[in-house]
Amino acid sequence: MNFIDGGGWLARKRDMERLVDDCHYFVNLQNLDMLEAIVLQHAPSSYRRR
Repeated sequence: MNFIDGGGWLARKRDMERLVDDCHYFVNLQNLDMLEAIVLQHAPSSYRRR
């Protein structure tokens, strides 16, 4: 999972393309609400609170 937090990536377009191509999840401030669901889907149950 990778997190992009600002417009500075617009100037580094090729780096951003590689980042997106090489990860399963790409999260930014607009879709940060997806983070919990992603973690719950992939984290072992032993890491979750009961």
